[in-house]
Amino acid sequence: LAPLLPRIEAEGQLSVLTLSLLTTLPVLCLGLFAPFAPWLARRIGMERGLALALIVLSAGLALRGLPHALTLFSGTLLIGAAIGVLGTLLPALVKRELVNSADLMTGVYTMALCLGGALGAGLSIPLAQALDSWSLSLMSWTSFALIALIAWWWIMPQPKPRHSQTSGTGYARALLRQPLAWQVMLLMGSQSSLAYIVFGWLPTLLVRQGYSEHEAGWLMAASILTQLVSAIAAPWL
Repeated sequence: LAPLLPRIEAEGQLSVLTLSLLTTLPVLCLGLFAPFAPWLARRIGMERGLALALIVLSAGLALRGLPHALTLFSGTLLIGAAIGVLGTLLPALVKRELVNSADLMTGVYTMALCLGGALGAGLSIPLAQALDSWSLSLMSWTSFALIALIAWWWIMPQPKPRHSQTSGTGYARALLRQPLAWQVMLLMGSQSSLAYIVFGWLPTLLVRQGYSEHEAGWLMAASILTQLVSAIAAPWL
């Protein structure tokens, strides 16, 4: 979305304030919906929870491609909710299935996030020009979510269902009484705020400084790709 913001703003359909809310909504959803992931995993299993989140993600991406403010916000809400669940369950699944190489695979997972973000930033403007529509450019990413859903449904583990009677509420309350938990939340919240400010507004700032939309998109992609170094080096460190 970020590289397309100057184009959406130029069309006059959404104000700058509305666009700022649009960039804030998915980040807010990541925090609000992540706590539902353990509950979902207990109810239908971690594997099916991931599949359901991919279905919601696909629906949100498709809905966001309709050029109306309501569908744009509704789709973004679904996208943020789905990624909040996916981002919580997937690392847990990696640690469960790949115990001996969880650190390496977490690095690969982070690297994949960086590559995906970089491709999204770099290709959004070329897609918008090829399709002659910023909304269709947004909708086109639905295909990636659907491919991931089909691939996951094909290869996902099939563990025996476990009916756990224990609730995560008590554990969550105990965790929130730990000073370290609050310190980690403060650290992650601070660094995430910086990251998402850059992700949301760097292309707009670059366009206003005289760069073309293409250049702004690919410069944002380059800024995301620099994270590959740390993603690969983190397990070794």
